[in-house]
Amino acid sequence: MIWFTQTGTAFTWALSDQLPLNGAFLFGFVYNLYYIILDPIAGVSSPNVSFGFHLDNPLPSCLPTIIQTLYLPLMTAMVHYANVVAAKDHILGFTPMMAATGLFVVSWIFQFLSHGLIEKRAPALLDNLVQALVLAPFFVWIEFLFVLGYRPQLRVDLQQSVDKAIAEWKASKGSKKTK
Repeated sequence: MIWFTQTGTAFTWALSDQLPLNGAFLFGFVYNLYYIILDPIAGVSSPNVSFGFHLDNPLPSCLPTIIQTLYLPLMTAMVHYANVVAAKDHILGFTPMMAATGLFVVSWIFQFLSHGLIEKRAPALLDNLVQALVLAPFFVWIEFLFVLGYRPQLRVDLQQSVDKAIAEWKASKGSKKTK
């Protein structure tokens, strides 16, 4: 996201000091728009109208309001802090771009190592780039919301579908070995 802050701003608006209309803003906007299309409630919400849609079971009202706000506020904060970090002179002795690039490279190294050493599988990046870079973060977000009690019936339905797909995959893998 920090790389996209270097595109310059398209024009100024009321929130230009906090959220300049640059590449990071556009990137965050498009990303979040896609998430809203996938699941409108998990993609966007505000503390006052979080679950006025009366889904099968919204997040419990006992959770703090900050938890009930969903992905749009988080993406907005990411865009804001990307601009804040990009405006700094240095971070631990590196320029912001060098620090972001270093963090990016180190993160991907750990991603490949953890998949290889722990899961004994290649990362999804090698199968499908869109899945790895767009859907995987949303998957983690939805999993987090499920733990908090978000749409329990959807969680059950998805788990049953996943269990069925895994069983079919294992059966096909076993039948290939016997041939």
